[in-house]
Amino acid sequence: MKFNPQSSKRSSIKLLSLAVLSAMTMACSDDAPKKQPERVVTVTSTKVERETIVRTVPGVGSLRAIEISTMAPEVAGNVIGRYFEDGQRVERGDILYTLDRRTQEAQLDVLQAQYEEQEWIWGRMKILAETQAASEAEVVEAAYTLESLKAQVAEQQSIVDKLTIRCPFKGRVAIHKIDVGTYANVGDELVKVVNDSVMLVDYELATMWLPLLKVGQSIEMSTDSDPGRSYSGRVTAINPFVNDSTRSVLVRAQVPNPEYALRSGLYAYVTQTIGSYPDVLVVPQASLVYTTTNELVYAVVDGRAVSVPVELVRKIDDARAIVRPVVASSSTGTSTSNTNGTSGSTKQVVIKAGLEIVAEGALKIRPGSKLKTMPYVPADVSVVTGLPSGGSAGGN
Repeated sequence: MKFNPQSSKRSSIKLLSLAVLSAMTMACSDDAPKKQPERVVTVTSTKVERETIVRTVPGVGSLRAIEISTMAPEVAGNVIGRYFEDGQRVERGDILYTLDRRTQEAQLDVLQAQYEEQEWIWGRMKILAETQAASEAEVVEAAYTLESLKAQVAEQQSIVDKLTIRCPFKGRVAIHKIDVGTYANVGDELVKVVNDSVMLVDYELATMWLPLLKVGQSIEMSTDSDPGRSYSGRVTAINPFVNDSTRSVLVRAQVPNPEYALRSGLYAYVTQTIGSYPDVLVVPQASLVYTTTNELVYAVVDGRAVSVPVELVRKIDDARAIVRPVVASSSTGTSTSNTNGTSGSTKQVVIKAGLEIVAEGALKIRPGSKLKTMPYVPADVSVVTGLPSGGSAGGN
């Protein structure tokens, strides 16, 4: 076979052209933009709730028994008997103390004898007056003397009775102050008796709440002695004047104490009901996004975030908020831009009960973001401290 230089040259040129063309194709392929995967944001979501929210106002006060009586003698005397143990339950009329009353009883016996004698004289005077052996004036004078002695006997009897100290109501006696054998002067404290079947709680509220305060409103109360236990009661009085130092109003409520667990002097944390927000929309506070013009939440529609304008009415429970819908005035749709550069238009969404919204993670998304949702678990917020004591709802 004869070698052809011309043919060999053409083959070399053809191979070179193919190599250049392949290199140019590869270069053009490297310069073409690659399609990036769309970013997915993980958030927690929940549904908007419609409910009636009770309005409450907190207060701090102190407890006292509904009846507290300081037992003290009205007549001075030597204490000769004590008939109770400290802290004992007593009934109305039970004898607590007796004082020496021998002198007063002797005086009563003298007056009683004089009264009986005068009663006989008056009877004789009436008989004599019928036979005109005694004048009408003498009969009247005998009657007056009899009435005077009767009053003296009653007075002395009351003095004798006061030397026996009786319980004024059903309750409990405190620690006694005077022992047997001690001379007690008028007004000396012997012992206190308390009726602690019902407790009074006095607390002050700011005057801004005055228009909403009413007698009969319910309260919930707890104490430092047993923080986990709640007691229910009702408002019985609202002071008719305002404290000119603190500019607050004093409120009094009654709390039943059937187990006698509450004691006078305890510090009380009170939550008073002052009304309600009926049939309102409730969302987690963490779901709210604040802008320069309004507030909004993000709804989850077909796996994407859609901004929904709302109006914040009030924050409640340190974790939730009441909102109302805001309807856009001009546009009928909302333009969205995705992270992959695509754009589109979604129908306007109005907040309503049952709408799925982003609860946590709202600050890291934009309208149109693709979402991966997980259930929202609210924090367990303490009504006493206002701080979360557990749960996973932290906010962003």
